[in-house]
Amino acid sequence: MKLVCAAKAGYIFASIANMLIGLVMLLCPEISISILCRMIGIILLLSGAVKLFGYFTNDLYRLAFQYDLALGIITMLPGAFMIIAPGLFSKVLAFAAAVYVIVNAVFTIQTAVEAKQFGIKKWWLLLIGAILSGLIGVSLILRPYESAAAVIRLIGIAFIADGLQNLLVAVLTIRIREDSQI
Repeated sequence: MKLVCAAKAGYIFASIANMLIGLVMLLCPEISISILCRMIGIILLLSGAVKLFGYFTNDLYRLAFQYDLALGIITMLPGAFMIIAPGLFSKVLAFAAAVYVIVNAVFTIQTAVEAKQFGIKKWWLLLIGAILSGLIGVSLILRPYESAAAVIRLIGIAFIADGLQNLLVAVLTIRIREDSQI
């Protein structure tokens, strides 16, 4: 039970960190791409580590962490590269962020469907959050804006939406055996 509590707290912390990095991008789009890549790399490493840790816990519903072995590894690898070689990612940052957000959104849509089957009353919040995040991710690929500041702001919005989506997953689907709230 303590492991599930720790995993849930880590998931919430990583979600908030995701939203904070998004807020930095939204409010300070002139930030250095090198610094931005390193900050995102740290967030990705943290998120991936939390996902891996969560995968090996035994929460009641087994919804939040069911895909997190692969997602944890997939999240940590680019995170490490972004810290080590931020210059490699500076050209593809928007695309990489889009792929990250879209993949997470697709898995959250599946989690929402399974949450509904479990009888979780607020499953639709997961679905709406995932759809919104996915749409923002798609807009990053289409990039209707060409200015660097606009793209950085859009990446920030994507990270905020993704963090909020992950926060909803943590709050709505991670349950400890003694926790009977749905």
